[in-house]
Amino acid sequence: MLYLFILISYLVGSIPTGLVLAKATGVDIRKAGSGNIGATNVTRLLGK
Repeated sequence: MLYLFILISYLVGSIPTGLVLAKATGVDIRKAGSGNIGATNVTRLLGK
């Protein structure tokens, strides 16, 4: 059971949520701002 939890946690953690949220709003953060898909660039482009 522990191994399953570790596997699921790893898979969920590997999803780039900043990129997913920006795509949902129609902004390609890889081409705008600094080009980084991190939270700082997403916050700068999409607001708080």
